[in-house]
Amino acid sequence: ESVERLPLSCKDVIVVEGTIALALSVPGATAVRRFHVEIDEDVRRQRVMNEYRLRGLSQERAKEIYLARRSDESPVIEKLALGSTIVTLTTQPT
Repeated sequence: ESVERLPLSCKDVIVVEGTIALALSVPGATAVRRFHVEIDEDVRRQRVMNEYRLRGLSQERAKEIYLARRSDESPVIEKLALGSTIVTLTTQPT
């Protein structure tokens, strides 16, 4: 199995997204900025449901997965987001 290695300098910026980005520990004196992006839950639900429908799942199965993820992930994400800058997305133009 090959491993790709990328040279990094102190001027490089690394962006990690997803839930794991809120939980990562960065050793040393590296500057870290954490952002938690929020959106209206109805809009989020519709986006998640649409994504699973595009993957070929039935509406019922997509809803099951959405509800399971909300139950499992939301409490963890909310706790991890406490130390982050909160960014709220709106669906209305400003």
